[in-house]
Amino acid sequence: MNPHSETKIKSPVSGQMYPIEEVDDDTFSKGLLGKGVAIKPEEDLIVSPVAGKVQLVFKTKHAIGLLADNGAEILIHVGLNTVELEGENFEVLCHEQQKVEVGTPLVRFDRAALVEAGYDDSVIMVIANTDHFEEIAAYAKRKALTAMETIIQLKIKPI
Repeated sequence: MNPHSETKIKSPVSGQMYPIEEVDDDTFSKGLLGKGVAIKPEEDLIVSPVAGKVQLVFKTKHAIGLLADNGAEILIHVGLNTVELEGENFEVLCHEQQKVEVGTPLVRFDRAALVEAGYDDSVIMVIANTDHFEEIAAYAKRKALTAMETIIQLKIKPI
């Protein structure tokens, strides 16, 4: 791997992208878990934004941790406070240590049920190890996007 290479990270879901700073949760909006983006989803399927492997599947099914082939640690979190649902309305479609490609299905969730129960259904994707990258360009402007559209570009720090 070229240490100066750039990696593009795709959107895990179609929807309306907005700045992570506007997420109604300080853990995400203040960047405590890393830099990233937020998406108001228009569909119920989360797919892998990178090639790599599944590092962690939360037992509550609302979040997935990925390790990209370039070393990026990516957290995909579905909904705000959805940990309270203890897995209800979520179906995990992958398993820990599974190799994934861009577009591999990860989680299916019932958006309508989340919203009806009063939860924000925003999908948040962060790069947890932001300090390992020289540059993280998150295209976090407000815009409609499709799954698989590039939304983050990483430049790996030279060794």
